[in-house]
Amino acid sequence: EGSQGNKERTAFIYDTRKVNPAGLVGEIVFPPLEKKITDINGNKITVYEPVLQSARTPFLVGFTANWADFVLTTVHMVWGNNAANDPQRVKEIDTIASILKQKSVNAYEWSRNFILLGDFNIFSTSNETYKALTKNGFDIPPEMMGAKSNANKDREYDQIAFHDRENKFQTTGKAGVFDFYDTVYTLADETIYIPDMGEAYNKTADGKPRENKTLYYKTYWRTYQMSDHLPKWVELKIDFAEAFLNRKLSGG
Repeated sequence: EGSQGNKERTAFIYDTRKVNPAGLVGEIVFPPLEKKITDINGNKITVYEPVLQSARTPFLVGFTANWADFVLTTVHMVWGNNAANDPQRVKEIDTIASILKQKSVNAYEWSRNFILLGDFNIFSTSNETYKALTKNGFDIPPEMMGAKSNANKDREYDQIAFHDRENKFQTTGKAGVFDFYDTVYTLADETIYIPDMGEAYNKTADGKPRENKTLYYKTYWRTYQMSDHLPKWVELKIDFAEAFLNRKLSGG
Protein backbone atom coordinates (compact mmCIF):
# COMPACT_ATOMS: atom_id res chain seq x y z
CA GLU A 1 0.00 0.00 0.00
CA GLY A 2 1.28 3.46 -0.79
CA SER A 3 4.67 4.24 -2.30
CA GLN A 4 6.82 1.99 -0.11
CA GLY A 5 6.49 -0.89 -2.57
CA ASN A 6 8.32 1.03 -5.32
CA LYS A 7 5.89 -0.33 -7.93
CA GLU A 8 7.63 -3.71 -7.80
CA ARG A 9 6.25 -6.77 -9.60
CA THR A 10 6.44 -10.44 -8.66
CA ALA A 11 6.52 -13.54 -10.85
CA PHE A 12 7.18 -17.27 -10.57
CA ILE A 13 9.41 -18.92 -13.16
CA TYR A 14 9.09 -22.70 -13.08
CA ASP A 15 10.22 -25.79 -14.97
CA THR A 16 7.23 -27.87 -16.13
CA ARG A 17 9.47 -30.94 -16.16
CA LYS A 18 9.51 -30.69 -12.36
CA VAL A 19 6.34 -28.90 -11.24
CA ASN A 20 2.93 -28.04 -12.58
CA PRO A 21 0.72 -25.08 -11.66
CA ALA A 22 -2.41 -26.29 -9.90
CA GLY A 23 -4.70 -23.40 -10.84
CA LEU A 24 -4.51 -21.63 -7.48
CA VAL A 25 -3.30 -18.04 -7.91
CA GLY A 26 -3.95 -15.10 -5.63
CA GLU A 27 -2.75 -12.35 -3.35
CA ILE A 28 -2.93 -11.92 0.41
CA VAL A 29 -4.99 -8.94 1.52
CA PHE A 30 -5.17 -8.09 5.21
CA PRO A 31 -8.73 -8.39 6.57
CA PRO A 32 -10.44 -5.28 7.99
CA LEU A 33 -10.41 -4.57 11.70
CA GLU A 34 -13.66 -5.68 13.37
CA LYS A 35 -14.93 -3.33 16.08
CA LYS A 36 -17.98 -3.35 18.34
CA ILE A 37 -19.48 0.09 18.85
CA THR A 38 -22.69 1.69 20.06
CA ASP A 39 -24.64 3.68 17.47
CA ILE A 40 -26.56 6.91 18.09
CA ASN A 41 -29.63 4.88 19.07
CA GLY A 42 -27.77 2.91 21.70
CA ASN A 43 -27.60 -0.28 19.64
CA LYS A 44 -24.51 -2.47 19.68
CA ILE A 45 -23.26 -2.89 16.13
CA THR A 46 -20.20 -4.28 14.37
CA VAL A 47 -18.21 -2.07 12.04
CA TYR A 48 -15.23 -2.91 9.89
CA GLU A 49 -12.35 -0.50 9.50
CA PRO A 50 -9.68 -0.81 6.80
CA VAL A 51 -6.16 -1.60 7.96
CA LEU A 52 -2.80 -0.67 6.49
CA GLN A 53 -1.95 -3.23 3.83
CA SER A 54 1.53 -4.61 3.23
CA ALA A 55 3.89 -2.44 1.21
CA ARG A 56 4.01 -5.18 -1.43
CA THR A 57 1.07 -7.56 -1.67
CA PRO A 58 2.20 -11.20 -1.17
CA PHE A 59 1.69 -13.30 -4.30
CA LEU A 60 0.80 -16.99 -3.96
CA VAL A 61 0.56 -19.86 -6.44
CA GLY A 62 -0.27 -23.53 -5.94
CA PHE A 63 1.94 -26.22 -7.49
CA THR A 64 2.06 -30.00 -7.69
CA ALA A 65 5.19 -32.10 -8.06
CA ASN A 66 4.78 -35.87 -8.10
CA TRP A 67 3.20 -36.74 -4.71
CA ALA A 68 3.67 -33.27 -3.28
CA ASP A 69 1.34 -30.29 -3.38
CA PHE A 70 2.23 -26.92 -1.96
CA VAL A 71 1.52 -23.20 -2.07
CA LEU A 72 4.40 -20.84 -2.72
CA THR A 73 3.96 -17.36 -1.29
CA THR A 74 6.57 -14.78 -2.16
CA VAL A 75 7.11 -11.61 -0.15
CA HIS A 76 9.26 -8.51 -0.03
CA MET A 77 8.76 -7.00 3.40
CA VAL A 78 8.86 -3.28 4.03
CA TRP A 79 12.26 -1.85 4.97
CA GLY A 80 10.92 0.83 7.28
CA ASN A 81 13.31 2.82 9.46
CA ASN A 82 16.49 0.77 8.94
CA ALA A 83 16.12 -0.86 12.37
CA ALA A 84 16.49 -4.59 12.96
CA ASN A 85 13.08 -4.72 14.64
CA ASP A 86 11.22 -2.07 12.67
CA PRO A 87 7.62 -2.24 14.04
CA GLN A 88 5.94 -2.06 10.63
CA ARG A 89 8.14 -4.86 9.30
CA VAL A 90 7.52 -7.06 12.34
CA LYS A 91 3.76 -6.54 11.98
CA GLU A 92 3.84 -7.34 8.25
CA ILE A 93 5.66 -10.62 8.80
CA ASP A 94 3.43 -11.55 11.75
CA THR A 95 0.20 -10.79 9.88
CA ILE A 96 1.15 -12.68 6.72
CA ALA A 97 2.49 -15.69 8.63
CA SER A 98 -0.64 -15.72 10.81
CA ILE A 99 -2.96 -15.74 7.77
CA LEU A 100 -1.11 -18.69 6.25
CA LYS A 101 -1.06 -20.49 9.61
CA GLN A 102 -4.86 -20.29 9.72
CA LYS A 103 -5.02 -21.73 6.21
CA SER A 104 -2.71 -24.58 7.16
CA VAL A 105 -5.20 -25.95 9.71
CA ASN A 106 -8.22 -25.58 7.42
CA ALA A 107 -9.13 -29.03 6.10
CA TYR A 108 -10.89 -27.44 3.13
CA GLU A 109 -7.81 -25.68 1.78
CA TRP A 110 -6.53 -26.98 -1.55
CA SER A 111 -3.15 -27.62 0.10
CA ARG A 112 -2.00 -27.23 3.67
CA ASN A 113 1.68 -27.15 2.79
CA PHE A 114 2.90 -23.57 2.66
CA ILE A 115 6.28 -22.17 1.66
CA LEU A 116 6.81 -18.52 2.53
CA LEU A 117 9.86 -17.14 0.80
CA GLY A 118 11.50 -13.92 -0.24
CA ASP A 119 13.18 -10.84 1.18
CA PHE A 120 11.98 -10.50 4.77
CA ASN A 121 14.64 -7.90 5.61
CA ILE A 122 15.56 -10.03 8.62
CA PHE A 123 18.91 -8.87 9.97
CA SER A 124 19.42 -11.90 12.22
CA THR A 125 17.50 -14.93 13.49
CA SER A 126 17.71 -13.40 16.97
CA ASN A 127 15.46 -10.49 15.90
CA GLU A 128 11.72 -10.06 16.47
CA THR A 129 11.24 -10.15 12.70
CA TYR A 130 12.41 -13.77 12.66
CA LYS A 131 10.39 -14.67 15.76
CA ALA A 132 7.27 -13.37 14.00
CA LEU A 133 7.76 -16.25 11.55
CA THR A 134 8.49 -19.03 14.01
CA LYS A 135 5.75 -18.14 16.49
CA ASN A 136 3.25 -18.80 13.70
CA GLY A 137 4.57 -22.30 13.14
CA PHE A 138 6.96 -21.64 10.26
CA ASP A 139 10.27 -23.48 10.30
CA ILE A 140 13.55 -22.83 8.57
CA PRO A 141 15.25 -26.13 7.59
CA PRO A 142 18.46 -26.71 9.59
CA GLU A 143 20.46 -26.88 6.37
CA MET A 144 19.43 -23.27 5.64
CA MET A 145 20.06 -21.76 9.04
CA GLY A 146 22.68 -19.05 9.02
CA ALA A 147 22.85 -18.84 5.22
CA LYS A 148 23.48 -15.18 4.39
CA SER A 149 22.36 -14.17 0.92
CA ASN A 150 22.83 -10.43 0.54
CA ALA A 151 25.67 -9.48 -1.79
CA ASN A 152 27.98 -8.72 1.15
CA LYS A 153 27.00 -12.02 2.83
CA ASP A 154 26.51 -10.44 6.23
CA ARG A 155 22.70 -10.42 6.60
CA GLU A 156 19.92 -13.01 6.70
CA TYR A 157 17.39 -10.88 4.83
CA ASP A 158 16.14 -13.73 2.66
CA GLN A 159 14.40 -16.80 4.04
CA ILE A 160 12.59 -19.91 2.82
CA ALA A 161 10.16 -20.90 5.57
CA PHE A 162 7.92 -23.97 5.73
CA HIS A 163 4.56 -24.68 7.35
CA ASP A 164 3.68 -28.19 6.28
CA ARG A 165 1.94 -31.41 7.21
CA GLU A 166 3.97 -34.25 8.69
CA ASN A 167 4.88 -37.00 6.20
CA LYS A 168 3.42 -34.92 3.38
CA PHE A 169 6.23 -32.55 2.59
CA GLN A 170 9.88 -32.38 3.58
CA THR A 171 13.34 -31.21 2.59
CA THR A 172 16.24 -33.53 1.77
CA GLY A 173 19.03 -31.79 3.67
CA LYS A 174 20.43 -30.10 0.57
CA ALA A 175 20.27 -26.30 0.36
CA GLY A 176 22.46 -23.30 -0.19
CA VAL A 177 23.10 -19.87 -1.67
CA PHE A 178 24.05 -19.50 -5.33
CA ASP A 179 26.69 -16.77 -5.70
CA PHE A 180 26.44 -15.75 -9.34
CA TYR A 181 29.28 -13.28 -8.79
CA ASP A 182 31.61 -16.28 -8.91
CA THR A 183 30.63 -16.55 -12.59
CA VAL A 184 29.56 -13.13 -13.87
CA TYR A 185 30.81 -9.65 -12.93
CA THR A 186 33.60 -11.27 -10.95
CA LEU A 187 36.22 -9.18 -9.17
CA ALA A 188 38.66 -10.17 -11.90
CA ASP A 189 36.28 -8.73 -14.51
CA GLU A 190 36.41 -5.18 -13.13
CA THR A 191 38.65 -3.73 -15.84
CA ILE A 192 36.42 -5.16 -18.57
CA TYR A 193 33.51 -3.01 -17.42
CA ILE A 194 35.33 0.29 -16.86
CA PRO A 195 33.93 1.73 -20.14
CA ASP A 196 30.40 0.71 -19.10
CA MET A 197 30.72 2.34 -15.68
CA GLY A 198 31.62 5.64 -17.29
CA GLU A 199 32.76 8.70 -15.36
CA ALA A 200 31.14 7.44 -12.16
CA TYR A 201 33.96 4.92 -11.90
CA ASN A 202 36.47 7.75 -11.58
CA LYS A 203 34.49 10.41 -9.72
CA THR A 204 31.91 10.56 -6.95
CA ALA A 205 28.52 12.22 -7.37
CA ASP A 206 29.96 15.52 -6.07
CA GLY A 207 32.80 15.46 -8.61
CA LYS A 208 35.61 14.36 -6.30
CA PRO A 209 38.11 11.67 -7.39
CA ARG A 210 36.86 8.24 -6.36
CA GLU A 211 39.33 6.73 -3.89
CA ASN A 212 38.10 3.12 -3.91
CA LYS A 213 37.04 2.25 -7.43
CA THR A 214 36.90 -1.48 -6.76
CA LEU A 215 34.44 -0.91 -3.92
CA TYR A 216 32.21 1.07 -6.29
CA TYR A 217 32.31 -1.75 -8.84
CA LYS A 218 31.76 -4.49 -6.25
CA THR A 219 29.10 -3.05 -3.98
CA TYR A 220 27.27 -0.64 -6.26
CA TRP A 221 27.62 -0.95 -10.04
CA ARG A 222 27.49 -4.70 -10.47
CA THR A 223 24.57 -5.09 -8.08
CA TYR A 224 22.54 -2.91 -10.45
CA GLN A 225 23.45 -5.25 -13.30
CA MET A 226 22.38 -8.34 -11.34
CA SER A 227 21.09 -7.92 -7.78
CA ASP A 228 22.23 -7.08 -4.28
CA HIS A 229 20.68 -10.39 -3.17
CA LEU A 230 21.87 -13.88 -4.06
CA PRO A 231 19.39 -16.69 -4.86
CA LYS A 232 18.71 -19.23 -2.13
CA TRP A 233 17.75 -22.79 -3.00
CA VAL A 234 16.49 -25.87 -1.20
CA GLU A 235 15.80 -29.40 -2.43
CA LEU A 236 12.42 -30.98 -1.63
CA LYS A 237 11.40 -34.61 -1.40
CA ILE A 238 8.36 -35.20 -3.61
CA ASP A 239 8.08 -39.01 -3.80
CA PHE A 240 6.17 -40.53 -0.89
CA ALA A 241 5.04 -43.70 -2.66
CA GLU A 242 6.96 -46.07 -0.38
CA ALA A 243 5.62 -44.49 2.80
CA PHE A 244 2.08 -44.55 1.37
CA LEU A 245 2.29 -48.24 0.45
CA ASN A 246 3.76 -49.14 3.85
CA ARG A 247 0.85 -47.40 5.59
CA LYS A 248 -1.62 -49.32 3.44
CA LEU A 249 0.11 -52.63 4.14
CA SER A 250 0.00 -51.96 7.87
CA GLY A 251 -3.68 -51.06 7.69
CA GLY A 252 -3.11 -47.34 8.17
